[in-house]
Amino acid sequence: MAELAVALLPSTSTSLQDRKLKENFMRTIRNHNYARTNQFEVNERLTGLEEKFQVFNLDDLAAKLYSCRVELRSHDDRWIPDVLDLLLHLSDNPAKSTRDGDVATGRLAQQAPEVLTWKEIEADDPVDRQDSIWEIPNYSDLSSDEDEADGGSLSSAAVSPSPSRNKALRGRFSARVLDDLSPSLQFTVSQLDKIQFWRLPGPEVCLTETQAMQEVLLMLQGIQTSIFNILPHAIEPEPRYRLKHLDAAASSSLLCEVAALGSEINSIRRWLHLRQESNVMQLIEDRIRENLSAIEISFSTMQDHVLQRLPSQGIESLLQILQVARSTSLPLRRMLKVLPLLPPNDPVTALDNVFAFIDSTYCCHDEKTLELALSIFIAALQLYARPLDTWISTGRIREDGVRLFISENPHPVERVTLWHNWFHITADDDTRIPNFLKQGAQNILTIGKTAAFLAQLQPGSGAFEAIEPLAASAKEAYNFAQQQSSTSFCAIFDMIVNRHLATALANTTAKLTMLLEEECGFSRLLDALEHVFLCRNGAVWQRFECRVFEQIDRCVEVWNDRFLCADALVDTFSSVESIDPELITVRSAHTSSRTMESRRRSVKILNALTVSYEVFWPIANVVLPRSIASYQKIALLLRQLRRVKFSLERRAYFCTQNVSLGAGPVQKLAQGLCFQLSFFINTVYNHLTGYVIDSLTSSARARLSGTIDEMIAVHASYISALEHGCLCSKRIQPLREALVSTMDLGIRFTDVVSSPLTQGLNSDDFEAGSYFSAHSHRYHKRSRVAESESSSDEDETSDGGEGYSTFILDEDTSILDELVKVRADFKKHVAFLTAGLRGVARNSGEMGDLFELLADALEGVFPQAPRHVSL
Repeated sequence: MAELAVALLPSTSTSLQDRKLKENFMRTIRNHNYARTNQFEVNERLTGLEEKFQVFNLDDLAAKLYSCRVELRSHDDRWIPDVLDLLLHLSDNPAKSTRDGDVATGRLAQQAPEVLTWKEIEADDPVDRQDSIWEIPNYSDLSSDEDEADGGSLSSAAVSPSPSRNKALRGRFSARVLDDLSPSLQFTVSQLDKIQFWRLPGPEVCLTETQAMQEVLLMLQGIQTSIFNILPHAIEPEPRYRLKHLDAAASSSLLCEVAALGSEINSIRRWLHLRQESNVMQLIEDRIRENLSAIEISFSTMQDHVLQRLPSQGIESLLQILQVARSTSLPLRRMLKVLPLLPPNDPVTALDNVFAFIDSTYCCHDEKTLELALSIFIAALQLYARPLDTWISTGRIREDGVRLFISENPHPVERVTLWHNWFHITADDDTRIPNFLKQGAQNILTIGKTAAFLAQLQPGSGAFEAIEPLAASAKEAYNFAQQQSSTSFCAIFDMIVNRHLATALANTTAKLTMLLEEECGFSRLLDALEHVFLCRNGAVWQRFECRVFEQIDRCVEVWNDRFLCADALVDTFSSVESIDPELITVRSAHTSSRTMESRRRSVKILNALTVSYEVFWPIANVVLPRSIASYQKIALLLRQLRRVKFSLERRAYFCTQNVSLGAGPVQKLAQGLCFQLSFFINTVYNHLTGYVIDSLTSSARARLSGTIDEMIAVHASYISALEHGCLCSKRIQPLREALVSTMDLGIRFTDVVSSPLTQGLNSDDFEAGSYFSAHSHRYHKRSRVAESESSSDEDETSDGGEGYSTFILDEDTSILDELVKVRADFKKHVAFLTAGLRGVARNSGEMGDLFELLADALEGVFPQAPRHVSL
């Protein structure tokens, strides 16, 4: 063992060092308890080495190694695995270094160390089993050398040494180390003791400027130093330290300034220790930390230059270090104004505060701070706006850890309500809109809804080209701000974002409107609605309505049979190009329990027949379902007017001209009333169709463009104005009721003047014999339309052209009395309508002129008597 220790000694060591190193080596060997060698692991390693020889084409070496292993199996010495393990550890890449000749000449065997036994060791140096070195020590915080210096005092029952004893041990150990050092090293150690100023006693310790510079740079890096006390919320200089070349006041002032700078930087470190919950705040924290690390690296470089006495940015004094440190850390220290305002779990507030800080910094022309704050804001906005970019591009809401101010209806009903009910802007505190995006929030919602609309229209295909991320607007705003320094950054950013969103909205809307027009037939549908509800072509409706009105006059109960009416409408509109007859539906209802003879006397009977036109879901998002209800109200009013017009022209006019109603005055009164009623009905109908419907429709069709919201608003305002102008809105319901009453007077007048022809008719003539039932098969074959028309003409001729009347005069009532009563009621209703139209005109805005026009037309034919007010 001693020879092994001597073989390991360095050649440059002295005899005294050799002796000590040899003793330490021997003692370590004796006291170390090696673990048992895993013989199976050794066997696997030898097998692997054998295979490695074979891989390197050293088959001879592999064979010899195998033969040696086979020979070793015949020996049962327990130390064989240990020796083999030692050989494997001492080997140096045997697959490349070993040659077959080495094995043949026995060089490998000569190089292998001899195996030592404990008997041989004890023969050279007997072991005292009673020595305390063989006891299990109680390890303390001191090193093994200190344990050695303490002799055999450590034992398994010993307690930890006291502080005074540790100090004594360290002193004794230091003395031994110094004794062992060479004279040159001892000089170095003495120099080290001199520069350790913090060990110097006394109430005042003077420092060189180099020492102060080193301490200041360490403190600025957040490291505890001797001349500064790092408190929880501040850094203060230690009063007992003073700069040697300055008096006490100047030294204290300079160190206080350095401490104030360190306090500001330390405040940033304390903020970085706060726990940030949102990913946006975590990103802001990471960017602040990166900037602080860069500043600390610059301080470390300055410290290295100070230690090596290299010129660094002209730094030669503590004051220069203070100036450079202030300049380097200024942008980050300016961020202290906004860092306390950043809550850990509210990214919207954090972004708003950073944006406000950027705006104020831009106004102050602080370029370095602006660059730092802007880089942080852009990175945070890019993360926050990532779900917004996804929403704008695809119409899908994916939060990615950030809660958007746009939410999706968790239970969407149907695609008809996609634009109105599927998505909306929330007003919760957790999903507030950032202040810098409030102006564009509605556009963001609209663009996303447009993308979702396109995705529903064209599943699987991209909505449109990729849109530039919102975070890019901040970079563009900064570049633009360099040229327009007189404008605030906030205004520039709003302008860039709004322009960016407006471009995206225009592109998406153009594609959506093109699809609505080309694939969904938007204009074609509007034409169909005009034909079906607004009677764009009266000749188309005439044939169907004449049959319906005739059935009503004949008191046919099935006049509104929905199947028969639907077949008739399909046949009627089959020649209109813009109408798909299959989309027409008819609903019928019984609105009263009175008899048909009683119900036919009022135009309200037409409420029992409702015609609808199916609108596909893409267009139904623009033409809302409630608009169809308004269309139906207007269509009902126009049909009621045509009902009265049909009755007056087909029956009343014939009776007043060809049937004797009594004496001359009665006949003239009937003829005059017929003219007045016909003129009234024609005036109202022509006004509604020519001035109201045509003008409003042409104006709305011209303005029906732009975004989907704008199209919806234009169509909604068009329907509202149309409903109001046609006297169908709730605001002017009394006028509508007066008009209906006037139309009922027309039916009553027709029944009165046609009553002489029907007084003697049998009640069997009023059977609800079904005109439609007798000829229903004609609706399915257009080739038999002429036959149907000729049949109806024959029926009309057989009745003398006057039709039927269910009106029966009382025994004590004459036709003259009824005519006088009808005239009085007619004048009263016309006067009410005229006054009401003028009153409504004053509060109807643009529609007021149309109401005034109708009132003037009525008053020109039916002048009102002036009212005399008594004084």
